[in-house]
Amino acid sequence: MKDEKLFSKRAIHAYILIVAVIFIFSVVAFLMLKYHVEGEKNMPFDIKEMDIVSTAIGNNGKDDSGIWQADLSQKNDIYFYIEKNENYKKEAMIKSIIFDNIQINKYNKTAAAKVYRPSGDAAYTYTDDYIADTSLKYSGGKTTDEQQLVINNQGGVIGFSILIGSIGKYQMNDDETVAIDGTLLKKSGITMEDIKMEVSFDIIIETEAGDRFKASDTINLPSGNILDEGVSNEKVTELSDLVFKRI
Repeated sequence: MKDEKLFSKRAIHAYILIVAVIFIFSVVAFLMLKYHVEGEKNMPFDIKEMDIVSTAIGNNGKDDSGIWQADLSQKNDIYFYIEKNENYKKEAMIKSIIFDNIQINKYNKTAAAKVYRPSGDAAYTYTDDYIADTSLKYSGGKTTDEQQLVINNQGGVIGFSILIGSIGKYQMNDDETVAIDGTLLKKSGITMEDIKMEVSFDIIIETEAGDRFKASDTINLPSGNILDEGVSNEKVTELSDLVFKRI
């Protein structure tokens, strides 16, 4: 009888232990799943807004026969507004912000799209010297200087540009005045299918304290109907899909 009671107590203890282990693993699994879906809830820095400005640009000149024409390119400037999180009570400074693994899936392969870094004062010069390839790194500093790829260590506005170069030409009469914007693409026979693309990239925020956070995003370009409107300026403030996790 004593052996039966001892066995019964051991069985009860074993069952309790098994239930406790299952409960602990369930809680851990739930927290891991919650973190995977929601990410960090108290980031030292937040991306408050993303602006996408889409239009077209053109270099004007005469061809060999003396006819004025514009060599057209389609551009998309992407700006990120980064601010200190007011609810983050610890001192924090930005060490670097990296746009990494930039991938462009262009539906029409006849004209290539390239990524460019700023050439100064949020402006862009579309030459080989400013091609960013698939990665672009801003270092933290005292003030934001886009040309030097520096962001204020407490936040600022930074970004990059994506250009489809020499996508079409538009011939102009000597007395013709036209707006150099997206409407010229339509006049030159360019369709939305010719310029439509999907761009994916990672954003990595690193602080001086050694914390690193990464989120991934995908955007569709160009923004808006630039063929009819000329210029589109889209302000994105709902960034719930931008989920940062520690790395």
